[in-house]
Amino acid sequence: MTTRTANDSPLIQHAEAEMLRAGLYDDDADYGGMVPDAVMNVVRAFAGDGHSGSSAALVTSILESLLRFEPLTPLTSDPDEWMNVSEISGAEMWQSRRNPTFFSEDGGASWYTIEPSQATYGDRVRDGGKMGTLVRCHECGGSGQLHQLDEQPLSVETDHE
Repeated sequence: MTTRTANDSPLIQHAEAEMLRAGLYDDDADYGGMVPDAVMNVVRAFAGDGHSGSSAALVTSILESLLRFEPLTPLTSDPDEWMNVSEISGAEMWQSRRNPTFFSEDGGASWYTIEPSQATYGDRVRDGGKMGTLVRCHECGGSGQLHQLDEQPLSVETDHE
């Protein structure tokens, strides 16, 4: 149920109108139509801080990263960042406490991700059972991302049409 008032900010009005239009308040929506209430709690807090322009973009970017359980700085080999999950995995294995898609087989000295979308350039990636490094594709102006698989030579070749 919407709780719009005449004093609502344009952001609050926009958020409620969009969620109404998308049917998120409907009884048959996900979680019985309760999702908009949770979203509006965040929107109201954000709007109440009076952000605009660059501060809004900065806060939104940081908040999105944190809500996705992504770290704000690069992972490190600090042992406190890694939890031993060997008993669960059945092999020597550590998982990042800061980003659960990253794993290590040597206590955090080196690591890889099982979610390529979480990787940044130079990160080790395990994708489809193959290990590689995320690299830039220089032939397409650096806008593409490729996995440089361990069994391939260092030069990356792409098929551009």
